[in-house]
Amino acid sequence: MLYSGRKRFSAFLRGLLLFTAAALPVYSDSADFVKFERGKAEFRKGMTYFNDGHYLAAVEFFRNALVHYADYTAAADYLSRSYRLAGFLDSAVSELERLVEMYPENAVFRNRLNEIKFREAFAGKAPFSGRYVRSTVVESSKMKQYGFPHPADIAVDREKNIYVTSFSSGKLVKFDLNGNGIFSVTPGFGSGLYGVDCSGSRLAVSDFKNDRVFLMNTSGKVIKEIGRSGSGPSEFHGPAGLKFDAAGNLYVADTGNDRIQKFDPDGGFILQFGKSGKYEGELSGPSAVSVIEGLVYIADRKNSRISLFDEWGNFKKNLLEKKLESPRGISVHGGSLLISDERKGLVKYDPATGEVSPFEAENGEENIRLFATAADRDGFVYCLDYSAQSVYAYTPVERKYTNLEVEIASVDTGMFPVVACYVNIRNREGRPVYGLTSDNIKIVEDNAPVSSIYTGYLKKKAPSVSAVICVDRSTQSRRYGPDVEWAADFFLKNMRKNDSVRTVGFSSDYYEASPYDWSRRRTLKVLSTDEYSSGKVTGRALYNSISSLIPRLNRRAVILITDGTVAADSFEQYTERTIIHYAQRHFVPVYVISFKSPDESLRNIADSTGGTVILPSEVDTLRSLYSRIKGQDEYRYVFVYKTFKPAIFRGWWSDMRIDIDYRGLRGTEWGGYFVP
Repeated sequence: MLYSGRKRFSAFLRGLLLFTAAALPVYSDSADFVKFERGKAEFRKGMTYFNDGHYLAAVEFFRNALVHYADYTAAADYLSRSYRLAGFLDSAVSELERLVEMYPENAVFRNRLNEIKFREAFAGKAPFSGRYVRSTVVESSKMKQYGFPHPADIAVDREKNIYVTSFSSGKLVKFDLNGNGIFSVTPGFGSGLYGVDCSGSRLAVSDFKNDRVFLMNTSGKVIKEIGRSGSGPSEFHGPAGLKFDAAGNLYVADTGNDRIQKFDPDGGFILQFGKSGKYEGELSGPSAVSVIEGLVYIADRKNSRISLFDEWGNFKKNLLEKKLESPRGISVHGGSLLISDERKGLVKYDPATGEVSPFEAENGEENIRLFATAADRDGFVYCLDYSAQSVYAYTPVERKYTNLEVEIASVDTGMFPVVACYVNIRNREGRPVYGLTSDNIKIVEDNAPVSSIYTGYLKKKAPSVSAVICVDRSTQSRRYGPDVEWAADFFLKNMRKNDSVRTVGFSSDYYEASPYDWSRRRTLKVLSTDEYSSGKVTGRALYNSISSLIPRLNRRAVILITDGTVAADSFEQYTERTIIHYAQRHFVPVYVISFKSPDESLRNIADSTGGTVILPSEVDTLRSLYSRIKGQDEYRYVFVYKTFKPAIFRGWWSDMRIDIDYRGLRGTEWGGYFVP
């Protein structure tokens, strides 16, 4: 045996506790064991609060750990993390700067500090040069049953799944962000599929050969068929590209009839516009369509231009004449149009400025026969090569050579040996990276790789809502007291039993009016109170509201109901900046229902956290508030796995490293937990 006797085994366990990878040096050979053990006791208490999401409470214990043992680097690291997760960014930076000064060779601390400073400097705006680099390729010939010979169009859904139509095989193929096939379906016999677009859980696919359009779900099941051969309403002659608008209406390029047809979300015909010709308002072989803010852009292929109409079919103007040769596809990326010209390649057009720029790729876009292009919310651009029967993914050059930010928000060992690690992942600009799978994740515990990681815990949960209704009970808001119930009820009457709402009030202090509950009646009764007093601690109320939502596994939001004013004490304890950072860190939007035009600080909080300001006159927005919260994206990850640790390790620290690899973008985080 390697270890025999209690004393030797105890020494082995102590060595295991004190050994930590280079990112977190915890202990030195000359350390005072008594001081260290006292510091470790405080550190362990801090980890309990940290993993419960009580980051400010954790701060105190990590500080105490450093008081007892000043070289406790893990405590210093978690102190900085706690400040950041609590929204106190300046304090987090100060602690990180101290760590970088102490350990200048530590790349983890240095990168984390650089990430914060970069985002603060650019305020979330991507400083991209416009140059791209190819990151991955998906080739039809290598996809086996998921092959897509002679692809015609491409779409990307909100989870970064990719849909490709195959004209020659009549198949619609779906694969995930890593290029793994999900399904391959043939919706119609003898079909030649052309256009595809995605809106929420719906797909639209055009069958060019059989003059029809399929409405499908994202599992590939046909829900409805639209059209037949002809030239009348809801009839087609070679339908090609199609596009949903923000309201769910569908525009179809009816190529053979030289027109565009518009349908409602249920597939009902609304209108048609365009006619054969080369003059204003006329089309020749339109192959694709796209929509930006009610304006309809059409790839007028045989006329070598883009034609612009409004959503009612009124002609506006022709664009890019003499700058295009054969525009096949058209899509939207960040407010700009990406025009796929099968002869000239990819052209970028900014409708706001009229600026035209070529797509600059470092390795390889210039010789492809480009039929279509799509872009996802991470900024990846997907180009579809008809001749090579391949999909090329491109990323901005600046992002290719930067790191992802990986952040452990908590570790749950309540079901040990099953471990659940809550993780946030962001790109260099601070935007959440969504849709990753176990193929992108590697976890190592004490230098031993974890064999199986489940990532779909939150994704598989049925969407439900947890919200905090935060009511301003200051004397300034008294006059609007009777309207509080009216405003809140737009949200409450849509709630279901798996939803929950908590009500709080504030004036000179913050208080809970009712705990989380699903009852509309009980909540309205609480909101009917008429108790108002001086003071307006808005910041404290918002901070505590966000705190109560952090551990909840629903779609979350704070709904602030106020007269729109702020007072001298509103952000005295918790500043506007702290509230914004705190909400952003945990993906909690703040919606402000304001009975009059709100103070700029409240508007800034709403806009910066992903919420919005709603005035009483905006009844449609009030009505849609519940569905907007319930339908928001879930950006948190929960990595669930079974550890190899036996019960004999109880009480000892387990070191953890998480590596993320996503199309050449990489990120690493260190952390750990005490074995329960």
